[in-house]
Amino acid sequence: MENFIGPIVFALLGVVFLGFGLAVIRKNKRMLKRGIHTIAHIVDYVSKESQINNRYTTLHYPILRFIDSSGKEVTLEHDTGLTFKSSKSSVPIAYTVEEDAYNLVIRGSSSQQILPLIFIIFGAIFLVISIVRVFFSSLLTTYNLQ
Repeated sequence: MENFIGPIVFALLGVVFLGFGLAVIRKNKRMLKRGIHTIAHIVDYVSKESQINNRYTTLHYPILRFIDSSGKEVTLEHDTGLTFKSSKSSVPIAYTVEEDAYNLVIRGSSSQQILPLIFIIFGAIFLVISIVRVFFSSLLTTYNLQ
């Protein structure tokens, strides 16, 4: 049983990463399909220190301003920060409103495309590692090579 603890952990990590990546893709597709499309203007950035791999970096979160479907001017901070400030003054967005809370996605952004793929790739890698470890562990046990 001790031989299977590592593969089980890798399999669980793989499933979690795959699930998260697929959930983000599904959410983004739903936002693009059902959301209201408009143009948001980047009015400012909020800079926050963040620690990544024991290194401190500054992430810049864009402050977006747009007019919603009812004509109300909305200003909010996007939930995904970048290591650089975009040179664009406006970006295409899709948004939904749930209980007076705006959910939005920047159409064509890296957070919409690349981030979920990274999670899916890592999830697949973890699953492959767990399968290979189970296969070789059972192979070694079968031929008494341990």
